[in-house]
Amino acid sequence: MHLDTDGRFVVAGQFIQHQPGPDLADANPAAAGATKGADNKARYAGEVKPDGLSMTLSIQTARAAAPEIFSLRKGVKIKLIRCL
Repeated sequence: MHLDTDGRFVVAGQFIQHQPGPDLADANPAAAGATKGADNKARYAGEVKPDGLSMTLSIQTARAAAPEIFSLRKGVKIKLIRCL
C-alpha cells in the first residue's frame, strides 16, 4: 500500500464477515461461517494523519450501501468484546 503526498490511500481487497462465536485457529473461513465469493470484494480507503499516530479507514463492500468508517490511533488501549 502506498500513500500519496497527503497521506491518503485507496486499495482493493477482500473483507470476510465472520459469524458470532469462537473460531477454531485452523478453521477454513467458509466452514467458520464467513461469507465468500464475489460478495467479499472490498475497497479500503483512508488517510494517515501528519503526526503518524492516527488514521481514518473506510471499508466499502458490495453488500453495504454505505462504507464503514473507523478512526484508529496508535498506542490507545481498547477493550474488544466479541459478541457470542
